Amino acid sequence: MKASAARAAFFALVLICVLIRVVVHFNYMPVQYPDSSGYINLASQIRSLDFGNCDGSRTPIYPLMLLSFGLDYGLVWYAQMAMGISISLMLYWFALNRTQSAIFAFLVGLSHSLSLNQLFAEANILSETLSTFLLVCSLLLVAPASHRTRHYLPHLACTGIVVGLAGLTRPILLLLAPLYCLFFALQWSHQGRAIVPTTARASHLLSFASPIIVMVLGWSVFNSVTTNYFGPTTLVGYNLSQHAGAFIELAPDEYAEIRDLYLRYRQAQIANTGSHSMTIWNAYPEMQKVTGTSFGDLSRRLTTLSVTLFVEHPTLYLKSASRAWIEFWRVSNYWQLEQVKLPFLARALESTWWIEKRLLVLVNLMFLSITAYSLCRSLIRRQLFPSALDVLVIAVVLSASVVQALTEYGENARYSIPIQSLVVYLVSLSAWSYIVKSRQLRRGSASH
Repeated sequence: MKASAARAAFFALVLICVLIRVVVHFNYMPVQYPDSSGYINLASQIRSLDFGNCDGSRTPIYPLMLLSFGLDYGLVWYAQMAMGISISLMLYWFALNRTQSAIFAFLVGLSHSLSLNQLFAEANILSETLSTFLLVCSLLLVAPASHRTRHYLPHLACTGIVVGLAGLTRPILLLLAPLYCLFFALQWSHQGRAIVPTTARASHLLSFASPIIVMVLGWSVFNSVTTNYFGPTTLVGYNLSQHAGAFIELAPDEYAEIRDLYLRYRQAQIANTGSHSMTIWNAYPEMQKVTGTSFGDLSRRLTTLSVTLFVEHPTLYLKSASRAWIEFWRVSNYWQLEQVKLPFLARALESTWWIEKRLLVLVNLMFLSITAYSLCRSLIRRQLFPSALDVLVIAVVLSASVVQALTEYGENARYSIPIQSLVVYLVSLSAWSYIVKSRQLRRGSASH
């Protein structure tokens, strides 16, 4: 690979990514959704240092980002566009290092900026773009652990900070901490050759884990002081009830107040939408009045109720979680086409998304098929995948899908947005590897 070709591809990628966003910028506007209010409220509370109405539902990093731009949503959009371009460039770097092909890396990087649900998420006052940025950035920092052989405690600490920021942006991303710890431990002793001496591994892991522990523990203590709920978010019980709500009529009589009230709201929700999903968000204000609990206290009760139902009826829970897992792989786009200023552009975007959505669903199916096939082949041949980093990315994607499915039933397709471009990258890499191997086989056959 020529360095000049890599530079040319890099600058071409930057130029195209910027031009795409210029077109969107002059034809669209920042958009708020119901979830936006939680982030905005926490940002306002932090600015005034008045947490009397804080309910602990939102983690602090995205509100702090809003606050850093003075709650100016135009500036927030600019920042999220910059993050979107950075994500494309980081994916370019991953692909270039894996294949040494500037053209392939260019296409992989561009795929993120051409995904309309990623592009329009940048205009939303929601945490998807920041979550994606921090996730990909953390993987970029983890990558050197595959080959670094000298002291790099500051690097590990920096990685831990990014993981902590990711987890306090989207709590599901706290799963990165144990996955990365396992990755480091395996890499440091790969094939019996100790990259990091055994005596030093504990300090190295501590350098990585300490920032995460401090950040998550610190925010949990803050929630405990302000809301009497210890944990990164008070939404745990509400999210679990999305599963339990499907069969909440089976709850013991000790939960009769919550159970009976929920059933009344569930009936109305199913009549309106055809699904019990999101019932809790209509029911919880009355639940608080009836039970005399705070937002956090009700979350604890819902958690206990839900776990009780899961233990007593595991089949029903796993059935609901399975549906949520399938929903995770369906592709969603949070945009408002009516806000697009040029009618012909809105029609073009709608048609493009119709095609793109189906392609992304196909890519998801290919990812699951390729992963299953590769895992079976690895077990049979007792060989791991060629790249440890690829294995880590696969583990991140699959773990996110499973944990999200186990903890919530509802907008699961939306929660897959941060890992979507990683799936595209992995499938593209598999296609590239297949093409390269096919060419090598044809050349080998021709030489004979």
